[in-house]
Amino acid sequence: MHTTAFLTTLLTTALAAPHNYARPTRDNGITVALISISPELQTQTVLRDGIVDKSPPVGSQGPYSQVSITVGPQASNKAIRCQLLDTAGTPIPARRNGNLDTTFADGDAGAWTFVTPDQLVSEIICDPSFKKAEPITPPTVNTTAPPSSSSPSDEIRVLLSNQATETGISFRLPNSGVREELEVKSTEMFKDVRIFSPAAVENSLRCQILDKAGDAVTAKRGENVDTTFSDGGKEEWGFVRPVMTTVGRIVCDPAFVKASA
Repeated sequence: MHTTAFLTTLLTTALAAPHNYARPTRDNGITVALISISPELQTQTVLRDGIVDKSPPVGSQGPYSQVSITVGPQASNKAIRCQLLDTAGTPIPARRNGNLDTTFADGDAGAWTFVTPDQLVSEIICDPSFKKAEPITPPTVNTTAPPSSSSPSDEIRVLLSNQATETGISFRLPNSGVREELEVKSTEMFKDVRIFSPAAVENSLRCQILDKAGDAVTAKRGENVDTTFSDGGKEEWGFVRPVMTTVGRIVCDPAFVKASA
């Protein structure tokens, strides 16, 4: 009799639970499929739509080489993007159809391939605030606006890469309006850098890459050769002096200015 009453109470409580806490399904959630060369490691994790939701991969951390995002037909946000973190908590970059990013959408365009294959994935994050890295339209911002006009939550993303070795690592610095520095502990050799700045400082904020000896790296984009690099809604800067190097520090400073022609 006591057991029956307990089970009845438990069932009533479960039925009364808010809808937001119900387990998501493939129809109303976001299915994140991690793909490996080994069939036994392939896994699917379903996260909730409309909120920031986080989860470790179902079953195993990998290693994986691709990720596919599928937004369910009943989900409200078809454009939601998801991010994967490695075991160090660093976003994992991936490519799809020429797009390089650290947040991934469905778009009915197939899987994203990791820049560095055989990645261990510690956490999956789906967040309505995640945005596509590439600008959708040419920048029209007022370049005289002070950096403080940006939201405090805005960040500067710096992507160091080497297409020859399919290596890419993304770093984040706060857009604080003052000089910010970040130590790079990686010993990978890089050949390119791309800056993703908040819209209010997209054309004005510049960053510098220092090698392990503390010397500034010179890079080129189009006809521009410089030791400080802006976003400007354009592609990556290619290293020229040296053409390939390890990186010791990233510095972003509102005081940096474009080199004179």
